[in-house]
Amino acid sequence: MEKFNEFDIVVTTENLGKITKGTSGTIVHIHNDENFIVEFVINKENIVETISNSKLLSKKLYDWLRFQWQESNHPKYQKYFEEWIYNITFAQKYGFYKSMYAINKKN
Repeated sequence: MEKFNEFDIVVTTENLGKITKGTSGTIVHIHNDENFIVEFVINKENIVETISNSKLLSKKLYDWLRFQWQESNHPKYQKYFEEWIYNITFAQKYGFYKSMYAINKKN
């Protein structure tokens, strides 16, 4: 499972009220390994929400998945990345996380 720390930059994978999926925020407090207080800045307004682990993706994993998508898919399918990324399951996130670190470890 992806481990988050305070001050990690994360991306939401679901709409959460004023916060739309794909919005970046910063973890400002960890309740436990499952729930985090995340601060978002939207239109110069600070919004602080408690969000569960299953609704977050680290910015590092998000960027790695975007790179993998661009390398692995035909240009005409690039526009579907956002739709795909927000529909992956928790188990898929875990698998991609393990893959990202296994590949980075090799290099």
